[in-house]
Amino acid sequence: QKLNFYVEEITINDFCREARWKVTQKETVARLSETYQAAITNKGEYYPPGREPDPAKGQKKMFLSVETTDETLLQQCIREINRLITEETIRVGGGNISHKYSVM
Repeated sequence: QKLNFYVEEITINDFCREARWKVTQKETVARLSETYQAAITNKGEYYPPGREPDPAKGQKKMFLSVETTDETLLQQCIREINRLITEETIRVGGGNISHKYSVM
């Protein structure tokens, strides 16, 4: 039987440093991976405000790639990552949670 893989990318580049750190630290990734049976990989490169990646050169803003064989677990994992980002952003006083940051 062939397994289906579900993959989503969450761009984390434009969130505050603390929020990016929270969702990429080893302990958080391990917990999310175990809880949601997901492979979570930090990819891309950080681009500060005013700098943009060049897609023609294969450049992408920092993002998390989340992959699993269960679509429901994938969506639950995405929700938890977004919750952690929001919580950490509010904690450090950056209450500017904009919906321009979308799951790709």
